[in-house]
Amino acid sequence: MYRYDTLLCTPHNQLYTYLSPAPLELGTIVQVPFGQRLAKGVVWAETPPNYAPEFKLKSIQNTWPLPPISTQTRNLIDWTATYYMAPRGNCLKMVLTGLADLDYTPRKTYAPFPIIENVPREFPLTPDQLSAAKLIQSAIQANTFSSFLLDGVTGSGKTEVYYEALLSAIQQKQQVLILLPEITLTQQWLERFKHRFGVLPTRWHSSLKLTERRHNWQEILSGNASVIVGARSALFLPFQRLGLIVVDEEHDGSYKQEDGIHYHARDLAVVRAKLETCPVVLASATPSIETYRNATSEKYQHLILSQRFGSAGTPTSYIIDLRKPSEEVRNGQYVSKTLKTAIEETLKRKEQVILFLNRRGFAPITLCISCGHKLACSNCAAHMVQHKTTHGVRLQCHHCGKLEPLGNACPECDAESTLREWGVGIDRLHNEVKEKFLTARTLAVSSDHMTSQSDLDNLYTALHNHEVDIIIGTQMMAKGHDFSNVTLVGIIDADSTLMTEDIRAAENTYQLLHQVAGRCGRGDKAGHVYIQTFSPDHTVIQALKTFDRDAFLELELNNRSLGNLPPYSRQASLVISSASEESVKKISRQLLQSQPVNPDIMILGPAPAPLYKLRGNYRYRFLLQSSKATFLQPYLQSWTSELNLASNTRLTIDIDPLTLL
Repeated sequence: MYRYDTLLCTPHNQLYTYLSPAPLELGTIVQVPFGQRLAKGVVWAETPPNYAPEFKLKSIQNTWPLPPISTQTRNLIDWTATYYMAPRGNCLKMVLTGLADLDYTPRKTYAPFPIIENVPREFPLTPDQLSAAKLIQSAIQANTFSSFLLDGVTGSGKTEVYYEALLSAIQQKQQVLILLPEITLTQQWLERFKHRFGVLPTRWHSSLKLTERRHNWQEILSGNASVIVGARSALFLPFQRLGLIVVDEEHDGSYKQEDGIHYHARDLAVVRAKLETCPVVLASATPSIETYRNATSEKYQHLILSQRFGSAGTPTSYIIDLRKPSEEVRNGQYVSKTLKTAIEETLKRKEQVILFLNRRGFAPITLCISCGHKLACSNCAAHMVQHKTTHGVRLQCHHCGKLEPLGNACPECDAESTLREWGVGIDRLHNEVKEKFLTARTLAVSSDHMTSQSDLDNLYTALHNHEVDIIIGTQMMAKGHDFSNVTLVGIIDADSTLMTEDIRAAENTYQLLHQVAGRCGRGDKAGHVYIQTFSPDHTVIQALKTFDRDAFLELELNNRSLGNLPPYSRQASLVISSASEESVKKISRQLLQSQPVNPDIMILGPAPAPLYKLRGNYRYRFLLQSSKATFLQPYLQSWTSELNLASNTRLTIDIDPLTLL
């Protein structure tokens, strides 16, 4: 009998030893008895010959007739578990998420992505594009690890560069992974890919049907799927011969997993590329601070595309000072006089408009004008957002999803007919736009309105066929879309995301508004961006006025350096949560009293989390910070390993947190 140490899809780190009557390859997917049930797992290592168990070993019951999980993928699981302090079994579960039952009959396999020697291009590559593509191709052909920042202004053709590069990987019979933010997995992107190569890539995201998910997973493991496009979870797919990873819109916050294993797909993509000895391309017009610093310090190769396709060039930016009474943004009106005039002129030219407001619903706050009470969610420390539907006015919590009708009386003082909406969401703005531009065809776009892939497809069709004149949209409209007839972007409230204590508020605001601004002037028509603000002298607003991105990033890096903040330091967040407020405070006190002494680690807290109550649980937070030379994981392991938590209390560790809600 042979003995193997096996990792199971259970929330544990340890390996379990099982017997096998025949030799097995490391990475073989198996089914084993575990307690009173059968568990899935992977053969991880041969058991040391001197191992003397104190109990009778059980036998592996079944093996899947599939290729083994590669050494590189198993190394990725080990690395992820160690760095993000997550159980190895949970990391393995992410890799096997598409594994079907043993009796599953696979669909007929399809032919691998065709190797095409001369793929026609619609336009010749510019010298900058050609130079960037050749550098990436050289790394692919040499089978070496390299990190590239593909840094191009919006509309400069970054996609065409990595399209050109992926052909080298395909011609070497390697697999290519292209990561996209979830919302950009649209028909528009897929059609562009098919137009370029004549076939569709293999897709991987949460909206796939179970049968397609199982089929695609098995094709990837077998090596039949050559080009895979997916959301962040695609990084854990069991590739056999990965030759290139692309992280498009690498700055996007959706690459950070905020529950379960708190990994960052952008950072983990670099790790996986190193494990696979292949190049990784991080592409963005507005790189994250971390990526930009890695590129300017020559840790990453910096590939710059400075010119847009077409003759339109960079949009012209106009700052609208909302402090001026002449702009008429009072009494429930949010479109300024200057912006209104610009929209009218755009519509006369038969061109299209995007108005951006990153706030869903009708109004963010409902308050009582008698006592000042603001309606809040009973499950979360957050205001209820007002939504107006065909079923009447509803209040919704955007954190837990709770829905309730709007009553007539104030729940605090019982006064009747005193509840009023306060602030503006895109539905309220939509009403104003329809009143101001009576003949314009308008459409509101947010996750409330676009609830399916077909909704998104219909939106792009309507825009391209000029069936809509004005789009009123949230950040869904900021993500890589190309609309040739959109020549005006109006940013309604540029200040909303600046008014927070988040250290990334300025960076995130600049990225979001720069990306939105880049939606206009994409073809041969000049683009115009109007930015409404109460803070026209803010560094972010001034940077948007001139589109001087590098000056802004250098200033932001200097501010981070002075404060010893990331990327010049390491951070970790530790959150204690429970339905019992007393339990949260008790565990927080225990942690405070037991924290080890380390002069290189600063601990802030415990303190109530900014979102003190979330989905019915009270939350306290510690924030840890150290120098770049000190890893926080060993310290956290030592600090929390002896903690005895009640069943209703949870401890969550987030390494390199992006938000501190």
